[in-house]
Amino acid sequence: MVRRGPFLALALLAVVSGGCEGAAPSDSDTAIRTDSAGIMLVEYPSLPPIEASRIAIEVEPDLVLGAGGAFAGPDHEFFRVFGVAQLRDRTLIVANQGSTELRFFGADGRFLRSAGREGDGPGEFRSVQGPWIIEGDTIVVWDNSHRRFQHFGPDGAFVRASSVIAAPFTEFSTQPPLVETVLGNGRAVVSLESPVRPTDGVDRLPRLVALHRIDDGGWDSVRVVPGPERIIEVRDGILTGPGYHLGAYSVAAGAGATMAVADAARFRVELFDPDGRLHLILSASVPEVPVTPEVLEGQVQHLMAYRPAWAEGGRAAEFEEGIREAMLTSHAPFLPAIRDLFVDADERIWVERYDVPASGPSRWEVFERDGTWVGRVEMPEGFARGSRAWFPWVPYFSVASGRLAGVWPDPDTGVETVRVYRVIEPDS
Repeated sequence: MVRRGPFLALALLAVVSGGCEGAAPSDSDTAIRTDSAGIMLVEYPSLPPIEASRIAIEVEPDLVLGAGGAFAGPDHEFFRVFGVAQLRDRTLIVANQGSTELRFFGADGRFLRSAGREGDGPGEFRSVQGPWIIEGDTIVVWDNSHRRFQHFGPDGAFVRASSVIAAPFTEFSTQPPLVETVLGNGRAVVSLESPVRPTDGVDRLPRLVALHRIDDGGWDSVRVVPGPERIIEVRDGILTGPGYHLGAYSVAAGAGATMAVADAARFRVELFDPDGRLHLILSASVPEVPVTPEVLEGQVQHLMAYRPAWAEGGRAAEFEEGIREAMLTSHAPFLPAIRDLFVDADERIWVERYDVPASGPSRWEVFERDGTWVGRVEMPEGFARGSRAWFPWVPYFSVASGRLAGVWPDPDTGVETVRVYRVIEPDS
């Protein structure tokens, strides 16, 4: 059990947000009730101040893989890292899309082995999404090109492959579902947006989120949530979207036996049991942030950091100007409340605030599975940020056994390093 300790001593070691959301809620401030369907509702009239935090991230990394690390060589050079995961023995697994393989590293950063390679056969990929750790330290990755899961043992040995069975989706859309994450119980969180149709102004088309049992191809839950805000028009008989920037959307995440779904329009997260039953809704009142010219310019620079390969070099200026013009043409009046969502190995819920882009490190509110606020943390400077709702190639990070592992690209060269930081909890 984590006990509340004085944050002042912790702040000497940790990077935390300087913002204050108001007084820490007492039992009478935070509304906790159960509705008629048996769903627990946890409502924060304001989020607690940073001084009440019981969690933070250490300033300096415990481990660096790549430039500046203790080991060098090709195995410690990364390109297009799509995800990082940790086994119980602190082995670090890096999904390096540049070489289409999984790389295993010891707790000291020493390279151990690789698994998988580019190809179409068993244990081979065209794309590597994940990795995720399920029961028995089995490693699961998703190959979107082949529309299949690949399973590996903790020693890197290939175990088996399986595909998503799209039966519940066929009446919703003919498009294949997207894999959001894989839970520790072997279920995958998948989603699918409805077919594009003309809208009357700004509209949120439905988005389907479901729990898929990888082992037998069954489904435990299918839920329809609001999708991204869009404007779809018919021009010359063709559906076209002028774009609607900084609009609301939904995002799903999960780990262990917990699936979480958030509507970014407001600070609201739904938590689901292993069988897909909604059991808790967590919400908080947060200030609305108007979309000003300064906010738009910050978003332009943020998108430039994640620009596609074709927009490099001489075409970068053209790409930047195109983004800027599109932003000014059509955008939401207020920023979404949530940028991204994450569930760690202890099934804590991490909710990233949608701050003004390019304004500093990404800021996360952390909650226990019962809705109890744990604290507010900032990711160390340079963390690869950006919502997977819009940037599916943004790397997955990992929080397990008191360690946060993620990707830090060099802002000038784009060279990627994998780092591990200690997650600090005083008096724990």
